[in-house]
Amino acid sequence: MITLISCNKIEGVDLLIVEPDKLVYEVGESFDPTGLEVSYLKNNGDVKELNADEYSISKVSINSTGVKEVTIKYLKIEKTFNVFVVAKKEAVTLVIKNYPTVQVYNSLPANSEIIKVLEVVVLFNDGKEETL
Repeated sequence: MITLISCNKIEGVDLLIVEPDKLVYEVGESFDPTGLEVSYLKNNGDVKELNADEYSISKVSINSTGVKEVTIKYLKIEKTFNVFVVAKKEAVTLVIKNYPTVQVYNSLPANSEIIKVLEVVVLFNDGKEETL
């Protein structure tokens, strides 16, 4: 006598993704998955948290600016999220805003407010500036 046993195969419905901590990169940096969490949602409602060695992450080209798609794959299920690549922040020029008073003192005058402090500002390629 042969007895047939019916088994309900549990197939995945979806991947649940918690995006990594870092989503904005400068050109030339490497993708950092720190903080990335991937869970497998089964069709019976159970959720299985996956270890990093259980799923694959697509290669991400961070060699040019723009929005880049990252694909996570587990079994036959894929889920994507975006990272953003911006131009590397580089100093373009230095600007001197305040020059010191050109005087020589043997000792500091009682009223030191008369001495101006040198103020140097760095201008960056993204249009922002930073006072040194």
